[in-house]
Amino acid sequence: MKKKAFLIIFSFCLATNYLKAQGQIKAIDQAFRPVFAVGLCGSQIDGDNYSGYKHLGYFLGAGINRRLSRIFELEFMLTLLQKGLRSNYRTDSASLNNPNNPFTLIRLNYLEVPIYLKINYKRFKAEVGGAVGFLYKNPPYDRTQIGPVTPVYPYNRFDYSFLLGAGYKLSSNLLVNIRFEYSLVPAQPFPAVSGGVWRGILGGLFNKGGYNNCLMLTLNYILPSKNVTATGLTTPNGQ
Repeated sequence: MKKKAFLIIFSFCLATNYLKAQGQIKAIDQAFRPVFAVGLCGSQIDGDNYSGYKHLGYFLGAGINRRLSRIFELEFMLTLLQKGLRSNYRTDSASLNNPNNPFTLIRLNYLEVPIYLKINYKRFKAEVGGAVGFLYKNPPYDRTQIGPVTPVYPYNRFDYSFLLGAGYKLSSNLLVNIRFEYSLVPAQPFPAVSGGVWRGILGGLFNKGGYNNCLMLTLNYILPSKNVTATGLTTPNGQ
């Protein structure tokens, strides 16, 4: 009799915990939440004779975020960002007129559409995704000390990239994020005859031209959804 009573109580406790867990899962807010981002993009072009994330550009973005579960989120954005190349560039007249100090500055202005799958762990986030970029200022221009600003050919109109990133939640809706982005196809094809340059991240596989290589630091803000505001629901991990 005692064993049966114990089994009944134990089963009841398990069922209660299960229903409670199901209720918590249902309470996760799955509404679409607006998200805004601002930051900086350090970039270089792999495949030329220069190296280092010396070009500093802007990053502006707006999009939507949706919780898929306690762990996973999906985020879609529309961004404006500047990639490019910078080497030995100085704006003072001595540097600009010094033939022994060769420099170059190329700015690539993209309208980009990235999509990310985000993974939550406590106050941390990891993300993986891809992006399609449209070079809306084409052709880009190269400024050197040799002469006036000249157009640079040929840069592809579209850029396709993969993304990896990580972030830390400063609050329930504010996130600081670092992201690595690399072109899957050349942003600028190599000419028919070229040599003496590094040919991409995997050598022979990416031996087709110049590839955009970027590191981005952004501050992201997710607007709380109306569902959370109205019902007072709280989501796990400070979301």
